[in-house]
Order: sequence, then structure tokens, then C-alpha cells
Amino acid sequence: MGKRKSRKIDWGKIAVEMISVIFAVLLALLLNEWRNNIKQNHQLDKARANLKEELLYNLEEAKTKLNQHNIQLTQLEKLADSIPELDQPFYQYNMSVGFLNLKKAVWESIILTDVVNQLEFSELSDYSELYRDFELIDELQNAYLREVFSLEFNKIENAQQGYLVTKNHLLQMTMWEGELISEIDGRLEN
Repeated sequence: MGKRKSRKIDWGKIAVEMISVIFAVLLALLLNEWRNNIKQNHQLDKARANLKEELLYNLEEAKTKLNQHNIQLTQLEKLADSIPELDQPFYQYNMSVGFLNLKKAVWESIILTDVVNQLEFSELSDYSELYRDFELIDELQNAYLREVFSLEFNKIENAQQGYLVTKNHLLQMTMWEGELISEIDGRLEN
């Protein structure tokens, strides 16, 4: 009847194939990790470039507003000198004060993505502090609007009071803008 053939197992060949498979899997994993690192580095570089662009916009905005507010302070001083006794209603002089419009969208998007985990701790800390200052300036501006314009201007009886309220606000704004310019300049130098 049939003879059974016995096969001899070539353990050497099996070992070479197993090593080849393990090597191929490890190589695929390394290549995948390398590709992901390149992708993450690209995302981080793009995020840093976008942050720099946003900071440059905010720097220009702060410089423009600082210049406008200094001009308004000069005009306000001339106005105070030209109004006899400043007893006329202040609204007649229409001195509107512009506010900073700081962009924060890039930073907010970085916080919501995995890019935030790729930033170095010192860099993350610096940006967090700077953008916290942006938020603080927004809060201070909004508080000023609510309190001064809605409450005090309704109570202002003459131009002298309006002059003082507006001058104090302009002085406060120029101080904030000057500090903000210094902070952004310092961040952009790093």
C-alpha cells in the first residue's frame, strides 16, 4: 500500500523566515513612527509660524492703538484748553476711544489639538502667559465699557467729568498697550 513519506523539518529555514518576518514588522513600525514624527514636526513648525504671524498682527495692532491713543490724549488736552470751564455736555465733543482687537484663534486651535503636547514646556508657559495677558486686556476693556460708558457717561453732567473719565481711560490703555508691545517683542525675539 502506500508508503508514508516522512518529511524532515528544516528548522534553519523556518528560523530565517521567522527572523525575516520579525525584521519586516519592526522595519514597518519604525518607518511608520518616522513618518508620524515628520508629520508632527511639520504641524509644529506650521503652528509656530502661524503663532508668529498672529503675534505680529497683535503687535502691529497694539502699536497702532498706542499711537492713536497718544494722539487722542494730545487732542483731549487741546480740547480741555479750548472749552471755557468745560460746562457743556461732553457728548458734544464725540471723543470715541478705540479698543485693541487682539487675535487669539491660532493659540486657541493649538490648545485644542495635539500640537500643544509637542511644544517645549518653557515655550508653552511663555505663550500661555502672553495669551492670558490678551484675555486680561479684553476683560479690562470690557469692564471699562460696561462700567464707564454705560454707568458714568449717563451720569456725566459736563465736559469736565467726561474729559477726566476719557483721559484716565486713555492713560490706562496706553499703559496696557506699552506693556503688551514689550511682551510680544520679547516673545518674538525667542
